[in-house]
Amino acid sequence: MVIKIHQTESTKDAFYYNEQKVEEEHARFFHSRNTNELTPFVYPQSQRLEQLLVIENGNTRCRNKCFHVSVNPTPEELEKLTKAGIKKEIDAFMKYMGYGHQPYFVYEHADLKRTHFHIVSTRIDANTGKKISDSNEKRKVSQFIQELQQRYQLETSKIMPEKVQLIPTINNTNLHEGIQQVIKLLNRSNVANQQEYLDILKAFNLELYQSEQGQSLLVKDQDGRTLRHPISLSQFKESPNLKGILTSETNEQLQQELKLKTEQILKELNKSYRFYTNKELREAFIKHNLLPYTLTKNGNLNIYSPLDETVVDAQFLLKKNKMRLQQFTLSNDQFYGIIRELAEQMQQANSAGVEALIDIGKSVLDNGDNRTIVLKELDLDACESYNQIASQLDVKEQETVQKAIQSHLEYIAAKAMDKVQNFSMSFQEKQSRSYWENLNCQFMIELLNYQNWQSGKGSNKRKGLIKHQQRRKWRRF
Repeated sequence: MVIKIHQTESTKDAFYYNEQKVEEEHARFFHSRNTNELTPFVYPQSQRLEQLLVIENGNTRCRNKCFHVSVNPTPEELEKLTKAGIKKEIDAFMKYMGYGHQPYFVYEHADLKRTHFHIVSTRIDANTGKKISDSNEKRKVSQFIQELQQRYQLETSKIMPEKVQLIPTINNTNLHEGIQQVIKLLNRSNVANQQEYLDILKAFNLELYQSEQGQSLLVKDQDGRTLRHPISLSQFKESPNLKGILTSETNEQLQQELKLKTEQILKELNKSYRFYTNKELREAFIKHNLLPYTLTKNGNLNIYSPLDETVVDAQFLLKKNKMRLQQFTLSNDQFYGIIRELAEQMQQANSAGVEALIDIGKSVLDNGDNRTIVLKELDLDACESYNQIASQLDVKEQETVQKAIQSHLEYIAAKAMDKVQNFSMSFQEKQSRSYWENLNCQFMIELLNYQNWQSGKGSNKRKGLIKHQQRRKWRRF
């Protein structure tokens, strides 16, 4: 049996997801506890949801208030426990996790080839109004499953590994078994069509090969080089199911969770790199049990989740970060190093930093909607940190970095203008300097911030002090 706690922020979303499944006849009401009514499912759904929201409204500080759990028994376990036993063990589980006194609703689903159950409750204690402790939840779930298996003499559940270890290599101790696991996994997944099946197979470094002797599989590396001779499909008990592709009902709640996870991984990747290759992207996702693959039909990237046996519709999220994906790597430390050096050069060339960077004749610096910022030509040849990086790049890659530098400096200038605009509106009567002087002052503060506290030197307290001293200095400009 597998019991999974879903990281769902909104109780309302989890509730409506399960209620909609009931309306679509893909699920049914199964069980409830500690509700205002003896049989809450005969009343309107708004009345059920209100019981949870009333409890949550008493706590305005907690952010993630939803307690959403899926219980996934195997057909053999379901037969042995019976539906009555499942209800009993769900109650035992909720009590074990500290939710025995909470109102909760249980739904029986049958939309993923197997019967499974969803529990919806709230993490806000109905008695105290405080959040119920979520420490060691994974350990508690694991302990409960072990005790359940002992009570009913169930076979040990085959739980997927914490990390994706299904990518076969020639160094695998049992290469054939590794490939067979991949085939079985894809045969159970909601792959849309034959071509997508082959695309995901390539992400596992496997490629289907047609020869005179029949179909075989090639084992390749990340660069597409074949690592060994073809392996005939006849050597596997289960072959790729290319004719009868499974198209099961989309689990919207799971899709939302995996999209959120995808977005978080991209944000973390962007914190480390200004530009990165497919290798860095792939490693970042595999680290979180997700596998990127390229769609042949349009060249877009998408995500496959082996642990959930599902394709994640994440093309839009990945396209938003397409500019970051290049044939070379550039870390944020390297990029901001260039910005810091350029800031020092501007400061030395012209004490009025705005004049050193912005083309006054071509720029529109008012506060209207038509505001445009045009930079003077950057003297990147004199920038040592840029030259070190540029020497390793071709002409096209150098242009990409130059555009990124220019765009970032424009962003800093626009940020300074926004702050000056807000300042002037709030303290107009106190200003003795012109808008232009204030803009230059704020612009230099923004640049000096990159020069000092982006460099990572000193403690956070010292960085804050530097920033404060800079503000005092430039206010005397």
